[in-house]
Amino acid sequence: MLFMSRPDLLFQVDVPKLLWVISGFVMVITLWVKIKVSLSIYRKAQDPKNYHINFFGKKVLHSSVVSRIELAVFFGTIPFFLMSGAYFVARLVNFFLYKQL
Repeated sequence: MLFMSRPDLLFQVDVPKLLWVISGFVMVITLWVKIKVSLSIYRKAQDPKNYHINFFGKKVLHSSVVSRIELAVFFGTIPFFLMSGAYFVARLVNFFLYKQL
């Protein structure tokens, strides 16, 4: 709405810097999601009631420790994390080496 009323503001937006900030934000959010899912799985794995004895006499985890949603979220965020993280880090290195984004 602001750009519709004042189109001159659109030319003042620094798009590379805005993309760099957005990619950093996406990277941090996806990293936070991955850490939360990993901690949830770790806590469930520490509970002794989630183990059973398999056919060979070894203690193994039940399949209920990891839900399908957790697995889907964890692996579904990988492309977003890798692409936004690579862009963010590449621009950060470019900034430190050449003082430009």
